[in-house]
Amino acid sequence: MNFPGMTPPIGGAPGGGAPQGMSEQEQAMVKAMQSAMESCPVKTIISGGMGFALGGAFGLFMASMSYDSSFTPQGREIMNLPWREQVRHGFKDMGKRSWSSAKNFGIVGALFSGTECCIEGLRAKNDLANGVAAGCITGGILGAKAGPQAAAAGCVGFAAFSAAIDAYMRMPFITPEDAAYDRNHGPIPHLVGDKHRVVIDGIVSRPLSFTMDDLRTKFPQHEVVCALQCAGNRRHTMRTLLKEVQGIDWMDAAVMNCKWKGPRLRDILNVAGMNDKPLSPKHGYPVRVVIPGIAGARWVKWLDRITVQQEESSNFYEQHDYKALPPQAVDSKSAEKYWDKVPPITEIPINSVIAIPDDNETVKLSPSGTIEVKGYAVPRGDQGPITRVEVSTDEGKSWFAAEIQNKRANKWSWVLWEASVPMEKGSGKKILSRATDAGGNTQQEHSQWNLRGVGYNGYGLSKDLTVV
Repeated sequence: MNFPGMTPPIGGAPGGGAPQGMSEQEQAMVKAMQSAMESCPVKTIISGGMGFALGGAFGLFMASMSYDSSFTPQGREIMNLPWREQVRHGFKDMGKRSWSSAKNFGIVGALFSGTECCIEGLRAKNDLANGVAAGCITGGILGAKAGPQAAAAGCVGFAAFSAAIDAYMRMPFITPEDAAYDRNHGPIPHLVGDKHRVVIDGIVSRPLSFTMDDLRTKFPQHEVVCALQCAGNRRHTMRTLLKEVQGIDWMDAAVMNCKWKGPRLRDILNVAGMNDKPLSPKHGYPVRVVIPGIAGARWVKWLDRITVQQEESSNFYEQHDYKALPPQAVDSKSAEKYWDKVPPITEIPINSVIAIPDDNETVKLSPSGTIEVKGYAVPRGDQGPITRVEVSTDEGKSWFAAEIQNKRANKWSWVLWEASVPMEKGSGKKILSRATDAGGNTQQEHSQWNLRGVGYNGYGLSKDLTVV
């Protein structure tokens, strides 16, 4: 969450954290400030302050609704006091209750945040376990004065509450099946799972054949959360910003982030489940291949054969599609001499997309003169997770740091992000976004045009906005 004065605009060259033109000393100061903001002591203070403010507001509201105050100062009924005295004593009582609530909320916020930050630093992970452990410790400390039973009850209660909140926050991180995109080059086969088999042949010592039950019961089951993105995602942007391309006019949403489960074949999963449910026919039932960090074109659905060989597949979609042809290939005829010279697309590129606001939308400024911007970002291949997303409202001259919502994301999954950025009223406004991953890859302003319109990863863009 961004607060006024806490998230200054950060400009600079791609991958930089400081504005262009800054001296090395100034850049070092900016980095030091950013590091300080991410430190456990500062996080503890901020959370304590936020808890104090929230508790004060909550206590004030509850006190205003309370009717259990005696209001009998000096033994006199409140109704018998002058009205000014009634008001004074009423506000005094509300103030006491508000202060008590603010203090308690502040302590809880600071204690939980500081504990969670320390646990995260010790574990070097950001997942559900951190919040549950921090909740248990916080509840235990708060209940310790009342004895061991109260401490245990506090531990369980706070841990359960933390787990519930974290689970709720995870919901948009995982794409539900009814919102997941699917892309097929032919009709969807409706296979009988119990009769389906997967054959492994080629240069192997012994060909094998497995039933679905074999894959579920004879091998350890592994889970992975990762993004699945079509190689043609954002093709519409390439078509409109650069020039005409071939292929489906994908906008910015040919991507999803799901949990996959199945037996491992080295780094490849033959997946039998998606989001803790069996695969549906449109997503590859009864079994599909999952290759984290690789373009969706390689995630074979309805898998029935794995052939081990020393050369690339001669399949049409391996040799004559999903390749980033050079700019000289301007049509199908001129592309023919390049198909066998260009490697198939494998890794997905680093990317970010602005989902809110959408192109041509009318956006209302907040009282502070800002608008909310939200979107997603995916890392390059297996070089994630995304570590930074930035937003610009002045054609990339300066950048504002966005808040990454899913800090537990692994190296293959997307992140959701949001930012509050200042804008001037008017029409024809534009917003840009760019992402950086743990591998040091930073999204660039432009992406090279290619005939098939694949792999587009220029800046995220929301254009032609009207700000009122």
